Amino acid sequence: MKKISALSANIKCFFNKLTKFRGFLVAGILYVVLVIGIIHIATWETSRLMSFTEKEIIGIKYIHALSHLLEDIQERRYLMRKYLKGEKVLIEKIALTKVRINEHISSIDKLDKKYGSFLRTKVGWSHIKTDWRFLKSKSFNFDIEENYAENTLLIEEILSLIRCISDTSNLIIDPDIDSYYLMDSIVLKFHQFTEKVSQLACINKHMLLKKSSIDLFEKQQQTLLRYQAKELQEDIIDNLQKVFSKKPSLKRRLKVYMQDFNFSTNIFFAHISNLKLDGKTKLSEFNYKVMYSSYNLISAQMQSLENLLINRKNKYVNEIILITVGILFVSALAAYYFGMFYVQKKEADELRKMFLATLAHDLKSPLISVQKALELIKSRSSTIALSEFNEYLEDIYYTNEEVLKLVVDILSISQYEGKELHVEPKECNIEDIIENSVKIIKYIAKEKKASICIKVGDDVPHVQADETELIRVIVNLIVNAIKHNRENLKISIEAQKRGKDILVSVSDNGMGIPENEKELMFEKYKTAKRKVGTGLGLYLSKQIIEAHKGKIWFDSEINKGTTFYFTLPT
Repeated sequence: MKKISALSANIKCFFNKLTKFRGFLVAGILYVVLVIGIIHIATWETSRLMSFTEKEIIGIKYIHALSHLLEDIQERRYLMRKYLKGEKVLIEKIALTKVRINEHISSIDKLDKKYGSFLRTKVGWSHIKTDWRFLKSKSFNFDIEENYAENTLLIEEILSLIRCISDTSNLIIDPDIDSYYLMDSIVLKFHQFTEKVSQLACINKHMLLKKSSIDLFEKQQQTLLRYQAKELQEDIIDNLQKVFSKKPSLKRRLKVYMQDFNFSTNIFFAHISNLKLDGKTKLSEFNYKVMYSSYNLISAQMQSLENLLINRKNKYVNEIILITVGILFVSALAAYYFGMFYVQKKEADELRKMFLATLAHDLKSPLISVQKALELIKSRSSTIALSEFNEYLEDIYYTNEEVLKLVVDILSISQYEGKELHVEPKECNIEDIIENSVKIIKYIAKEKKASICIKVGDDVPHVQADETELIRVIVNLIVNAIKHNRENLKISIEAQKRGKDILVSVSDNGMGIPENEKELMFEKYKTAKRKVGTGLGLYLSKQIIEAHKGKIWFDSEINKGTTFYFTLPT
């Protein structure tokens, strides 16, 4: 039972502590949310462009895979046409093409499973697979024209899917000129070109094999396909020249492929323009070279485009990282300074409370004494002797003087901190200032049986200073030494020239200052553990010396004494 009670008390204590930090915790959470919001807004445009580019990279990977599939299906169509016309030796090549097509379909299946919903390709890809299964099972049952038509239909479906991907993956609306022209060649030009050339090769093969003269329709079809292919070739070359002007580095990579493509295509077109019946072998050779050089160039362009997109994505990633790190750094800096401000404000509040409590104590005691003395005087008791009456008046006078000094110190500090009080320097003799200071406190020194020795160097010049304020500093230092030490204290006040400054020191052989209090000596409300005193004297002295462009510091050793130093420029 006792353990449960103890646990309950601990939990209650924990939640009480947590409640104290609830406001700070809520502010911290809101600040984190604000920072996240700023990061999101600052990186929104870059993140959008990065997502746009990532989608393009996915699209180009899918199209690259479809391109390999398209190449093998076009080759299979050409081989099947020759096989059905009697070239039975091609059966092994047709079988190898079938294996490659199945491998391509398997790899595209993986891509479609991963990105199909994203690119909206599932329906189109499903139709292509269905048509391929039908085609490979029925190919040898079709006649030449049926086989050609079914293969062409499958090719059109692949080209349609490529166009669909170019839309859904943002490739068709790419914002950069260099990548746009590469994309335009790959998606809209090259695959159409290869299909036109493939169809043209099939038609010319058919025309070469005919025993009778070529009819007008076939001639018109050949001319149309040749014109369309030639136009696409010119567009492809033009696009590449534009890319090279923007990206000279791509020219070194693609120039050889482009020259090979252009050369083989021009020879192919020149050959079919002068079609002869004995040109059967050369036609197959030229068609192969065109298709080979075309797909080599397509593959190189796709790789170049993918590299461009990856580099662009990396640039966006680096921008996002840079922006995020920058905002986090600034936010952390702001949080640090806010935390420091909060801690300092809290400490200042605590010190202010401490000061007010000490001030109330310092004012209360003398005011009570005054009140009691006044009550006795007011009573006009006949038993009060004249000497006693005068003693009461003297006590009231000195008590009021102490309270007035305290108030003056507080007002002086307020004026120095608010930069409202400016020292009024005039030429002064430092020895006179020290002697006048000692005269002011001679009764306090006499009461505590303290002896004061003054030593001023002969070479000490006059200084430009506010005499009243310097007297206040020296009086503060002497009074502190007397009040906080035992009787029979020995105090030494010295002044000497030190470079361009005058160095003044006030030494005593008292108890010294404890190590843990040294850092607080010039703080405003350092006297938390003292019974009386607001701890304003040294703080005010520091303000006065610094207003004179001087410095103040001290050395102290326990049971050996303390020496306060300050400098004044001459």
